[in-house]
Amino acid sequence: MFFIVKKIIFIATFFSFSSFLLAKTYETIRQSEIYQNQNCQITQSCSLKSFEILVKDLDIQGSFGRNLKSRVYLRYTTDSVDNLLKFGIVQFIRGCMWESTKDSFHFGTVREFFGRQNVKFIHPQMVIDSIDVDPLYNSWLITKPSHTRHDLYRWNSVAGSYSEDSESLYYQKLPLVPVLYVRDTPGSASYYEEAESATNTSLEFISCVYKIEDIPLISTPQGMGQEKALKCFNWQSSNVFNHATKKFEKLPIVSPICNSPQAYAQANDIDGQLKDSSTWQKKMEEQNRGVLDKLQWSHQSVLDGRVRSQTVAIVGAEINPANFLGMIDQNKKEIPDNSFDDDGNGYVDDYNGLNLFLGNGTNYGTHNSANGLHETRVASMVALISAYDETRPHPIKILPITVDSFDGKSDDLYFKRVADAIDYAVLRGARVINMSFGISETYRTFFKFIDGDYEKSRTYLQNAIDRAFAQGVIILGASSNDIARNQDLEKEFPANLPNVLSISGISENAILTRAFGKIIKTATYSENLYLYDGGDSLVGASGTSYATPIIAAYAAIMLAKNPEMDSAEVGQRILQASVGPIIGRRKISSGYFLPNLFLKDE
Repeated sequence: MFFIVKKIIFIATFFSFSSFLLAKTYETIRQSEIYQNQNCQITQSCSLKSFEILVKDLDIQGSFGRNLKSRVYLRYTTDSVDNLLKFGIVQFIRGCMWESTKDSFHFGTVREFFGRQNVKFIHPQMVIDSIDVDPLYNSWLITKPSHTRHDLYRWNSVAGSYSEDSESLYYQKLPLVPVLYVRDTPGSASYYEEAESATNTSLEFISCVYKIEDIPLISTPQGMGQEKALKCFNWQSSNVFNHATKKFEKLPIVSPICNSPQAYAQANDIDGQLKDSSTWQKKMEEQNRGVLDKLQWSHQSVLDGRVRSQTVAIVGAEINPANFLGMIDQNKKEIPDNSFDDDGNGYVDDYNGLNLFLGNGTNYGTHNSANGLHETRVASMVALISAYDETRPHPIKILPITVDSFDGKSDDLYFKRVADAIDYAVLRGARVINMSFGISETYRTFFKFIDGDYEKSRTYLQNAIDRAFAQGVIILGASSNDIARNQDLEKEFPANLPNVLSISGISENAILTRAFGKIIKTATYSENLYLYDGGDSLVGASGTSYATPIIAAYAAIMLAKNPEMDSAEVGQRILQASVGPIIGRRKISSGYFLPNLFLKDE
């Protein structure tokens, strides 16, 4: 239970220069509340001592006109500095800002919202108030992956003070006191006499403190509520100009303008902009329609009926989790970004996957390197085939595991990292492992190996594959892209290793366009595909790297419908469905993969 303490409200007047004009500023404390976290055993939050809010109204008057704004301070105190990162603040917002004259109004004010620039400041319904996809208020995780989520939180060396002269940001200097706070000025209303125009604000907020494990790392604007909040404050910022009286009014509720048809029309457009993943997925459907028709693919053909969630581990280079909202297999036993191995699995902060090159789950690299884009494209193919749509729960998850050094080279631990990635995927419960890369035995002189021993390195990798296979995991490896390569003679790893299902590529005319040989188990479409490249863009690409996740996705769909199946059964079903006739003299051990035959009777 929380207990409330009310503070005294006062008014202060002072002078400041604004645009070289002498302006008079009236400052009023409108709301000040403190909640003491007593009887905290029920929520297991006793390290949180208090949570408080301070709202100031600022009225700036000068020869230019009048400017009104509200400034909020949200502060929490813990029992020690070590427990500060165990809590965080999420703010929710409803309302809008608009411009008005005596006879008209329009929505011209824009803001940054969920990773988008220049979004109209219109929220007819309550949504998370965040500039990026991390709902934590004032977070820095997505835009600066090397930092912590709390890096823009503030602390003050003077007890109880919010003075900028004595405050520091978390990332600049670690706190010496167990207090963190955020501050914001969410909107500014103004009236310009010469133009007889006004900017209006009508906003309501719910500001809540949570345990950090209850704040997801990635969300959508309506992706979480207040049910897990330890405490919430309600407050408003309302300054609406009445052109008849030429005075600002503070409305007790959100202005009807924020719920007008014009507002909803533009807010719906915002929602459309924010559905990045849904948008690119639909674009992929359109651009890959020829291949999807060949696969006889449809939404109904893949995930209709009752299914159980399954995970595809994607081993290779980096994947930005922000690009696959709701599709990342998050490690709920790990508290993100606290630099601690919470679940004791040997890896720190592996919440959204693991970076084995760096040895943790915090840094996903630059997200825009050539290598990183490769695995983003791979993941997008899994998303496409499994009918991913970030606006609803998706049963097929992806687990990003980075083994790449991002410098185009492979060091002496590359084989070991691939093996460790397989072990980690099994540990995390993945039933399908996609490896869209290959290490050619012909070029093994370019690699260094564990203790300088090639056979030892290959055995280390094979043992990891065998362990996974014994646990019922199906592993898929891309064959070489070299159309002239006989992979029986010129081996490719891991595709050539036992218990790995090797995948080659065909054109839409069923001509084998990539490596051949009896060691290759099946093939599917690999040419002239359109894949997600991050942001809003698609890119044309070809290769076995993108054929392999097609079959990986279908394997996950089969397991979602039949979770009792093991790797041998799924592999056998894939081979039984690989009877499509390949055109030409170059062959593999079977035909090409027919998804409808694979899913028949399922």
